Amino acid sequence: MDSWFDACKKKGLEDVDPSIDELKRIKERTSQFRGQLKDNTQVLVAKMFGLIDPMTLAEPTAEQLEATLEHNRAIVTAHQKNKFWYKDPENPNLANSMFRAAIIQQVFNINWFGSGTYNRASYFAGETETPLVTIALIMDAVDCSVDSWSTGRYVLTAFSAVKYGPRYRRLLERLQEWKAFTVKEQVDLAQVLQEDLLRNARAAAGLVLEAPGVGEESDEESMLAAFRANQGTRN
Repeated sequence: MDSWFDACKKKGLEDVDPSIDELKRIKERTSQFRGQLKDNTQVLVAKMFGLIDPMTLAEPTAEQLEATLEHNRAIVTAHQKNKFWYKDPENPNLANSMFRAAIIQQVFNINWFGSGTYNRASYFAGETETPLVTIALIMDAVDCSVDSWSTGRYVLTAFSAVKYGPRYRRLLERLQEWKAFTVKEQVDLAQVLQEDLLRNARAAAGLVLEAPGVGEESDEESMLAAFRANQGTRN
């Protein structure tokens, strides 16, 4: 719904409540998008965190099987301590590492800018920063994907708004609190992260922002100077 009202605002329209049919389409599209995000995230999480599917073991002994299950459960437990949001989970005190986990950039790249993504060039058009709501959604999807391994084996876990909505809101609040803190510091690390995520994703996808055309000026002062020169004097 936030996207609906954002679109109304961009179009210069007053807030208009969507019709029943429009609400239905929004709900269907949201469910489809969440499913796509979870599928993409699940594959990346297993590789990034080193989760091992017991089904891939060749003739395992009972001890090897149990060791694999315990290995996976230990990863899930460690993730629940939130250290995996740092660039180096083993060193959360490392400067400028909060919310710099590589999995966040990877999921963003694949889900929004992957080669199979429809109309990927239009995502965040005209923007220079990744919205905090997007980062929170990615982190929520990662949490859901890790939860799927809580028994040591992969078990399909639906990325439903009912179950994961509260966690998403907590993650978003944490990001907003962090941004409110960093904006007052000498370097706004939250803004730097938001800019880096979007710039890196576009670069990875081979997307280049259009440069101003020949003769166009992006500098406001230069533009005003041209206006003044054009004004001239009346005879």
